[in-house]
Amino acid sequence: MLKHAAICDRLCMFSGTWLIKLFHWHYSVFVCHIEIMPPARKKSRLDELVSLRARLPFISQSALSAILKIATTEGLPKITTRRGVRQARDNFARITTPHGPLHTHIDVTDSVTIEVQNPFAVFWYACKTSASFSSLVAATLASHPSSPASQWSLVLYCDEVSPGNQLAYTHDRKAWAVYWSFGEFGSHLCQEACLNSNTNSNNNNNNNINNNIENNVITVITRIVMPATPNIAVMTHNNNVQIY
Repeated sequence: MLKHAAICDRLCMFSGTWLIKLFHWHYSVFVCHIEIMPPARKKSRLDELVSLRARLPFISQSALSAILKIATTEGLPKITTRRGVRQARDNFARITTPHGPLHTHIDVTDSVTIEVQNPFAVFWYACKTSASFSSLVAATLASHPSSPASQWSLVLYCDEVSPGNQLAYTHDRKAWAVYWSFGEFGSHLCQEACLNSNTNSNNNNNNNINNNIENNVITVITRIVMPATPNIAVMTHNNNVQIY
């Protein structure tokens, strides 16, 4: 009996060691499997993303990524139609500020009226609603104080833009855009957030305007910027300041 018990103990010890070795072997294979092949769940999610993008109109990767992040953290608006998107845009453009509405209309010719941005109204609204832009204005004022004797400089930039698919056969929505900002922003002008789009005109409907874009820019300056007050009151970090 004792001899038989000793043999059983040796077998148990051997079996335990073998089981441990077998466990380590399976564990190492499992770890290697994770490192070499992505989980099936991740592959499924990637397939879903590819399917989603294939069903959407053209959209850049950065734009799609931003939308997906917002959808995950904040949810999406309930309105999904193009008409609803257009109404939301038009309502935003009609927001009123101490310097007038965000958008206004000017007559470029006797027969053509274009919608343009109201520069001082948009600047006031940006300072009020954007903490980062307000910080930029406050920092610029600290390094470049603005006064009647030391006024800020206005910078204009014109460019032709083509919204939509750049590979389309025709570009019916191609338009001219005029951007503006302040020269005192310095290197920050390289960032699109520091540029404001003032006006655009469609090439197809306003060919007589686009053939002489210089007059269009002059019209914007003389009818929007020049008649305005020589200074603008804005709020930066809860401080009311004047910019000349």
